[in-house]
Amino acid sequence: MEDDLPTEYDVVVVGTGMTESIVAAAASRIGKRVLHLDSNEYYGGLWATFNFDGLQKWIEDLKTVKSNTRNTNVDLKEDEKFLKASDQYSTVENIGEIWYIFNDADLPDMSSKDTQTESSGDSAAIEGAEKTDQDKADKKENVKQWSIDRIKKEYRRFNIDLAPKLLFARGELVELLISSNIARYAEFRAVSRVATYMDGKLTQVPCSRADVFANKTVSVVEKRMLMQLLTSCMEQGADSPEFDGFRDKTFLEYLNTKNLTPIVQHYVMQAIAMATDKTSCRDGVNRTKHFLNSLGRYGNTPFLWPMYGSGELPQCFCRLCAVFGGIYCLKRQLDGVVVNEDKCKAIISGRQRLALEHLVVGQGHLPPEIVASEGENQISRGIFITDR
Repeated sequence: MEDDLPTEYDVVVVGTGMTESIVAAAASRIGKRVLHLDSNEYYGGLWATFNFDGLQKWIEDLKTVKSNTRNTNVDLKEDEKFLKASDQYSTVENIGEIWYIFNDADLPDMSSKDTQTESSGDSAAIEGAEKTDQDKADKKENVKQWSIDRIKKEYRRFNIDLAPKLLFARGELVELLISSNIARYAEFRAVSRVATYMDGKLTQVPCSRADVFANKTVSVVEKRMLMQLLTSCMEQGADSPEFDGFRDKTFLEYLNTKNLTPIVQHYVMQAIAMATDKTSCRDGVNRTKHFLNSLGRYGNTPFLWPMYGSGELPQCFCRLCAVFGGIYCLKRQLDGVVVNEDKCKAIISGRQRLALEHLVVGQGHLPPEIVASEGENQISRGIFITDR
């Protein structure tokens, strides 16, 4: 599709990340002529979901220095300027992978040696032999180890998100998916439990009233403390006189006045409010209330998860855009933009000049000349695959 795209659009969107896909769907829904481009062969951009094989390819593509050939031979009209686009992955750096397991050929031999036991008519001896055989069977099951080769063979059995996202059951995004009827394009499941890392192990966090009183890791006194705090946040909210003295203080400072035990404070801070030491009291209370409001709508926790990964979310909006006439073209890069008096007039993609009224571009594609210099923020992200 190098030269057969229409040449005039109301909106051109570059990149199929979450924000770009929502804008494309909204514009298409109100009747705008939309063209949605992505230089990748998959949807989602940095929101994409891959199987293990796809993730390996993504890593290798980023490690490989590519000399992207962009069309810079552009016929410009009077007073027009051409700005070359950036590489879409210029925002990703220091990527690598480390394996802590072996290939099949390098696995140590963990098989148990066969032992000979004499037969005996004594029933106790027979029972002992049966127990020994069972122990051997259990050991052989435990001997089977994960290897690089085994993971690669089963790459289709799991998906990996570049940007994993939990959805609050009563959050704005879920309400948007329902009101726009976009939810029909994906499947969701309720997260079955919430856990937190404490004392060297993962511990299930009691979410509902029933969970609190069924939990055996906290005492009766701690259960009352937790329920009183959660009820206060839920029923009164951050604007209640209860929190008047903490307008300029942190949520942690407020919790310290409640004489909570360390375990209860950990539950509230780390798993319910998901707050830091610097989170304001107002934000901490609102986060706690948001958590509690989402309980019970679809399951025992407040969270939903896209069945096939977070990469399904931008694809849902792309499907809606296409339903209302949006044109999609993958493996089609943005070479640059044509501007006149600081207004974008067209983009150059391949050998085509595509005129437009509005251009929506993800930050990774923006020409350096028009990127606002407001400092740099970075996110360190790791993906861990473990059997623990």
